[in-house]
Amino acid sequence: MKSFEYYNSEITTVNKWTLSDYVIDLPLFPLNVVLFPGMPLPLHIFEERYRLMINECIDARQPFGVVLIKNGVEAGGDAEPHMVGCTAEIVNVQRLEDGRLYINTVGRDRFKIHELHHDKIYLHGTVEILTMEESDAMAMIKKTYSLRRLVRNYLHTISSIADTDIDPEKLPEEPMSLAYLGTILLQVPTEIKQRILHINSVAELMTEMHNVYNRENAFLVEMLRVGPKMQAQNRNLN
Repeated sequence: MKSFEYYNSEITTVNKWTLSDYVIDLPLFPLNVVLFPGMPLPLHIFEERYRLMINECIDARQPFGVVLIKNGVEAGGDAEPHMVGCTAEIVNVQRLEDGRLYINTVGRDRFKIHELHHDKIYLHGTVEILTMEESDAMAMIKKTYSLRRLVRNYLHTISSIADTDIDPEKLPEEPMSLAYLGTILLQVPTEIKQRILHINSVAELMTEMHNVYNRENAFLVEMLRVGPKMQAQNRNLN
């Protein structure tokens, strides 16, 4: 299997923008994706409003916020975002002659929108950087061990259906990094991932991930069990 390029979710600072400023003004990019800390996100920037936004972020060496669209569309119109998102740090830029950009970003920190602003051609907002409530270290070691096993089982099952791009034996050992990587890997609706992004406690995050993976692993096992029978029945009908 190929290795999945997952970035550690440790907090970083860029230029004068620091996470000691817990309430900040942040450019916002509504998308049909839920970004998590440590998650790589390549983007093709072609709309004029987002070209301006990204160029301003590059000049100021500051991140922007990715928010899941609640109502509306990604391109060519307005979108109402969910109120919890994740900052995206720009790590690489490729400029094209016509002004379009290809950028590579990585998710860094969760935030909550307190107020949306529409006075620019792109959306921005007053946001609060969210922190995670710490949990008992020994309890987290046990939960991390069991979640690693659940994620590993999920990946092994998925690999029997389709090619995957992560080695199940090289999962993170840090609880929050494992939980977020586990969320990124899940083939579930974005609404479920958005719900996970809202969680503010490491213990609650680990509990939710156990519940989701137990359910998804059971679903995959049942799908693999029923699938051959249905194929055989279809062949008999034909």
